[in-house]
Amino acid sequence: MSRPATRFTTLHAKLCITMCDETPRSVPTDNLRRFLHGVVNLGRTGISWRDLLPRFGHWNSIFYRFRR
Repeated sequence: MSRPATRFTTLHAKLCITMCDETPRSVPTDNLRRFLHGVVNLGRTGISWRDLLPRFGHWNSIFYRFRR
């Protein structure tokens, strides 16, 4: 069973457009990239926030940034 790739690609594009426009210049792009990859990984795998891998950052920070 294959998943539709467009769903996650669309999510990633929407997040990138939204977050890139609102991000102040002082925020490093690495943090934005880690955040976006964490949210996309969360959508792809369906895991809970607390089960995010540490390479994406602390789960609570990603959750609050997503919630904003």
